[in-house]
Amino acid sequence: MSSKFTILYGTSERAEVTIGYSRGQLTQPWIELLKSSTLHIIFNLSSNLIIFDQNVRLNIISGTVAIWHRGEGPEPHIAQLPLPAYDAIDQEIVIVSIPYTWIEKTFGAQKKSLHPALQAVLEQSSNSTELGRIRPMMTNEIRLARELISPPVLKPAMPYWYGAKVIEIITLHLFINTETNNNIAFCNQIKSTNQRRISLAIDWLDQHLDQALDLKALSAKLDCTPSYLSRIFSEHTGKTLRNTLRKMRIEKAAKLLIDGDYNVTEAALEVGYNSLSHFSKAFLLEKGIKPSQCK
Repeated sequence: MSSKFTILYGTSERAEVTIGYSRGQLTQPWIELLKSSTLHIIFNLSSNLIIFDQNVRLNIISGTVAIWHRGEGPEPHIAQLPLPAYDAIDQEIVIVSIPYTWIEKTFGAQKKSLHPALQAVLEQSSNSTELGRIRPMMTNEIRLARELISPPVLKPAMPYWYGAKVIEIITLHLFINTETNNNIAFCNQIKSTNQRRISLAIDWLDQHLDQALDLKALSAKLDCTPSYLSRIFSEHTGKTLRNTLRKMRIEKAAKLLIDGDYNVTEAALEVGYNSLSHFSKAFLLEKGIKPSQCK
């Protein structure tokens, strides 16, 4: 897989906001964006990363956004892990790097409204810290990251457009309601959202038993990425989406056969199997018997 690295906005040499885009394997210019005394907002469209230094270790999976402060000290280490088979071949990351001098100059008057952890590092930025937990990207964030890669404006307008997007990104991600936002509430919100997604995913599978699993359509309906949905579903249920669909199909087929209203061929077609051999193999895996033995 070829590698591509592009500075979309700003320059890596000056103390200003930069937006970088990496596609493929990690490259040295990408790593060099992770400067000290800088805030990094990482939109991980499709990659599995570990970023670590002497103070913090970030496991950044595909389909998530992470906000990370790098303090003074040695350059961080980065490992790029293999993607699961269901992920896209291309590995894509958009990283917005914001020096604290720029934050102070632009938002200094509103410092008390910024994330408490960000306020702390503005006062003392010696250590690297994770600001807010790594969380799944919402649909609007995925759209935003894609727009950063391919701006919907003419080239002469791009510097102004990117400048406006930087302000938008910061106001959306760094200003919080300190009365309602805390780690416990955040964790509970993510947990509740994921449980709802899993329940809706199972309902969706039940309504589409006769169709092949369309992971992109399902994840879009649930407002997350395919890789994130696959991961949380496996973590919470102990089964993959495909294995769950197979089990649900075979359970329905077994009921049809036991009721006597369908023969083996009809039951197979009813639950989405066009191949009797594939149906028999799946039935044997789930029930331990052949479909013809089901009574």
